[in-house]
Amino acid sequence: MTLIEALVAIAILSGVMATAIDTFRFAATRSLAYEIEVEATSLAESLLARAGEDLPLQASQTTTINGGTLTWSVDSQPAGATGKVQLFKVDSHVKLTRAGMVIEQTLSTLKLKQVSPK
Repeated sequence: MTLIEALVAIAILSGVMATAIDTFRFAATRSLAYEIEVEATSLAESLLARAGEDLPLQASQTTTINGGTLTWSVDSQPAGATGKVQLFKVDSHVKLTRAGMVIEQTLSTLKLKQVSPK
């Protein structure tokens, strides 16, 4: 093996190694982003479940900011009424900031509320 062959082999090896390292870095970044997205979705689902329980089911918006890393809001608006039942459209929005990434998730549902007789 000549010196030129050895240099060419080292150049090829370094190109392959650089590509492999970049691929692993990209995969790790996507994995972290996915974990944060799953967490944001779970939080948004739990907020929807809380609507009508400990969060009021009325025309309102509740927003909480936790140290700049977590911001969430629940917005409920009347969407109709029939007899003794009122329908509300409930939106939950979660924004998570972790490791320099910002992930936002918004989910919506409809909730029923019993209307007390007048």
